[in-house]
Amino acid sequence: MDKKRKEEFSKQMHALWEQTTVKWDEVKEAVVRSYQAGRVKLDVLLLKREAEQLFHKLGEQTYRQVKAKKIAATGPLQSLVKKLDKLMRQIEREEKQARRTTGAGGKKASASTSAKKPAKKKAAPKKA
Repeated sequence: MDKKRKEEFSKQMHALWEQTTVKWDEVKEAVVRSYQAGRVKLDVLLLKREAEQLFHKLGEQTYRQVKAKKIAATGPLQSLVKKLDKLMRQIEREEKQARRTTGAGGKKASASTSAKKPAKKKAAPKKA
């Protein structure tokens, strides 16, 4: 009877091991699929970022060429150039206002900086 119990226990352990390895393979495959999906999402995100940077450069270069009269701005492009011109003038006005407010040195005069600072204490003479 003892031998039968050992064989049964061995069969059960073997079956348990088989189930464990099957589950482990399933988990491993799920991790790989998840990694691959994440990698694809990251690749797409990086490609979108690169496209955004190129659109930014394209817009800047187009604006410069319109301002240099190398290309004609018509329709929606003309409208965008006008809006951008208006915005740039507003930025310039705001910057001038900021410079006038802060003064020529770039630092805003305040009560704490214009008040007289207390005299520094003299250091004690060094002992030889």
